[in-house]
Amino acid sequence: MAAPKGIWSFPGIPAGSIIHGSMVEQHGITPGAASLYCTPFAGTPKTTGNLQLTYGTKKMLWKNCLLDSIHEELNDSGERIWVATILDRRWMWGHGDAKYGTISGWYNQRLQPDDPGFIPGTQRSPAQLVQLCLQALGETRWNTNALPNTPDTNPPVEWDYTPAAEAMQAILDLYGCRIFIDWNDTPMVVRLGVGRKLQGGESIVTAASATADPVERPPQIIIACAPTRFQVDLELEAVMEEPDGSFVGLPFSKLMPALKNGWSDVDPIDAEAMISIFPNLQYRKLVIKHLWKTYQVKVPINLPIAQWVGQGVVIRSLQRILPLLDTQLDRMPYTGPGTGKYFPQVVYGIFSDEHEINNNVVNVIDPSIIWDPATLTSSDLGGYYHKSFTVDRERGLVQFSDHVYRVGTKQIQVIEDEALPPPSIITRRTIHKVDAIFRDEAYLYLRTAIHLRDFVNNSIMRYERARNLPAPTLPVAPRYDKKDDLGANVIVRYAKPGPQLHNRPQGQPPPLNAPPPAQLKIASVVTNKQQVDANADRYLDAIQLEYRVLDPETRRYAGLFPIQLDGAIQQVTYWVDEEGFTRTQASYNCEAHEFAPPYREKRKLEQVKAQLQITQPVGQSAHEPTWTKPTRLRA
Repeated sequence: MAAPKGIWSFPGIPAGSIIHGSMVEQHGITPGAASLYCTPFAGTPKTTGNLQLTYGTKKMLWKNCLLDSIHEELNDSGERIWVATILDRRWMWGHGDAKYGTISGWYNQRLQPDDPGFIPGTQRSPAQLVQLCLQALGETRWNTNALPNTPDTNPPVEWDYTPAAEAMQAILDLYGCRIFIDWNDTPMVVRLGVGRKLQGGESIVTAASATADPVERPPQIIIACAPTRFQVDLELEAVMEEPDGSFVGLPFSKLMPALKNGWSDVDPIDAEAMISIFPNLQYRKLVIKHLWKTYQVKVPINLPIAQWVGQGVVIRSLQRILPLLDTQLDRMPYTGPGTGKYFPQVVYGIFSDEHEINNNVVNVIDPSIIWDPATLTSSDLGGYYHKSFTVDRERGLVQFSDHVYRVGTKQIQVIEDEALPPPSIITRRTIHKVDAIFRDEAYLYLRTAIHLRDFVNNSIMRYERARNLPAPTLPVAPRYDKKDDLGANVIVRYAKPGPQLHNRPQGQPPPLNAPPPAQLKIASVVTNKQQVDANADRYLDAIQLEYRVLDPETRRYAGLFPIQLDGAIQQVTYWVDEEGFTRTQASYNCEAHEFAPPYREKRKLEQVKAQLQITQPVGQSAHEPTWTKPTRLRA
């Protein structure tokens, strides 16, 4: 009995015009594609419809497919052939330049890096995150049982109109899972490598290729996280802009006035005195703009971060922390959606303001306080500066709207002439010393988040999570995978200071040359290392699956032999040749490349497109098939 012939059908394409074709089923968010080779036909085919392959009494049906394009080729005989590309229903998840369905959400977030729990209302399991993405794609049913249930280490995500398919695939990547549409027209999540062996006896298997796949295993795999962020309190120093545009500390400025007490004798508000001291207009403008208003981060900087960067903790070059970040890592209280944001940068220290012209605002600074700028209106708490300032992140400058300085006393000589009573004509001169109040630079600190640049190559440093792979391994360098969705945070907590009176008990300011506050002492370091390691380990688990010992096999079957995808059977191809001869090809723990690019290549392309955020060209509908003409003609 002769074998039946395979027959392809799609709405609007005459069955008699289809010469041959193939359909590839495979893992991923990119739709599987059928290629139908046809003789030119009249009429316009439907844009969407069901693709069907009939083989005697057997049928394969792919619902809600899209006619993506039709282009024209010339065969070896010079005859015109139309090639129709038809996509399975994953086209509705977005394909090519088209993006359908976006998702926004802020899930699995912690108020502080070391918090054991999540912000109320944000906790979602991996399965729930994938289900949210499928809902955004218009799906109503699914099977996500392959995803683990690990509530304490759910992955943090922040989606902002993110393409839902790409957001979903990123979660699946984290857990070594893949997705496809099963025969029940249901999105199915599977664990890579988990599935059944290929079946079939010699009567139906026309070809089989079982090969040993040597594992090209590196000695180590490493996850490079997003640039590590550190919250630190940086000491500031008063600076002056030089005529060449550079900034230097006040004692080193070329504009230093030739006055007995230097900058302390300068009152930038006294216009008449400023003209006298700085007759050069350019210099005078610079002094008025910056004196007691502009401060800069001071080096060296001590950071307790050796465990994170493997290097010393003394930062001697300001360039290693520039540009500064624009917030702290501490968060505001969470009271509902839209709250719980990062605190803005704060400045604190010992300084004088308009309410304390002859004194400083605090006796003792307290760096152990976590300031909430929204609730503070005065500077009486630990030396918090509550007025406005801006931060030049690129140069590490803090520029205040008002003058910010410290007041102190210094003894000066006072000469008093006293006339003696008549008839004496003698005047008695008395010389004595008194405490006069002068200005000097304030003792200030900026609390902010920073990145740290490598000492050698100046690149921004990242936390790395490494895993050694079992032998045998190749004599090659480690494999690195960069994951910018994982970020290590380090918050330095400072100790409450001991007694440090910077004002005299009677309310008078201390001597101008009084020693500065004691160096800030570190009380503890708060990190999210536990959470970062847990999430990095998931990536490492997924990568390690790629180096497992496999027994890959590809089998070809005579006729239509329906085979369901799973975690091990990664690709199935059905094709019919010009004579109607039908074949089925299935790949176990591997992929055949003659019909479709491998999964890894598709995934790289998807990630590139997600980064570039490619949009649909104006004026072209993603639902309209494209038509192209031959690029060569018969001679």
